[in-house]
Amino acid sequence: MGLIADALNEWLRPILSEGILDNIQGVFDSVNSKVAEISSLAGQTPQSWNSGVFALIKNISDSVILPIAGMILSAVMAMEMIQMILERNNAQETDTWMIFRWILRTTFAVFLVSNSWKIVMGLFDVGKFVVDKAAGIIHGSLTIDVADKITSISLTLQSASLGKLFGIYLLTIAAKLSGAVIAIFVFIVIVGRIVEIYMVSSVAPLTLATTMNRSWGNIGQNYVRLLLSLAFQGLLIMIAVAIYVQVIQEIPDDVSDVSSWLLTVLGYTALLCFSLSKTGGLSKSLFGAH
Repeated sequence: MGLIADALNEWLRPILSEGILDNIQGVFDSVNSKVAEISSLAGQTPQSWNSGVFALIKNISDSVILPIAGMILSAVMAMEMIQMILERNNAQETDTWMIFRWILRTTFAVFLVSNSWKIVMGLFDVGKFVVDKAAGIIHGSLTIDVADKITSISLTLQSASLGKLFGIYLLTIAAKLSGAVIAIFVFIVIVGRIVEIYMVSSVAPLTLATTMNRSWGNIGQNYVRLLLSLAFQGLLIMIAVAIYVQVIQEIPDDVSDVSSWLLTVLGYTALLCFSLSKTGGLSKSLFGAH
């Protein structure tokens, strides 16, 4: 019976050890690729992410939204004039400055609507500039390098019992599945932000047409705050990545307890996902957008 147990041990040990090492390498290859993708996509503007989608959204904005925005602008500024006249005792107290002010407001409103696409893209260019500056400040690599730890992990596994090896193997399988889930989550958060930017940008003329009206102006003002929150969400994403990089670099190099080491790294990676999921709401809250 003892011979059978020894033979089984000799047969399973290298299989489990090799499987553990392969799974660990696979986990961090997936995580590293997505972290690198975060730093790349966070600073991209709508033009640079997908030129085809950008051209489509711009065409919709210019061809469909802009004419409607012109009609809304005419109605809004007409209501503005009527309201001003009523406030002046049915035009009995009308002065030249009131008319001049209305002309200035209307002219500025026309300028906003006519150049809405340039204004929106300009805000995202500012966001890209800030993200690029932040990326230059983040020190260290954005990847988790396990190559130098594989030898240490391999030595640790040689002294582990068969039961412990089997437990670690199951843990690495769960970690590999978690790594895939994390990669999908990161993709949804990062690319979802860009898609939201496209959708919000497409209606720019419509919302900016209300900016200069006292009653409806909060629509346009909130829209600008929303644009700023989306532009600067990239900065919050980079800050989340910077925190992740810092804490990963400070994890002790001792991997004598493979299970604890692996759970620690994956815990910080899960924390990165949680932080990324909060960046959108936090940015909107900071700029008062809703």
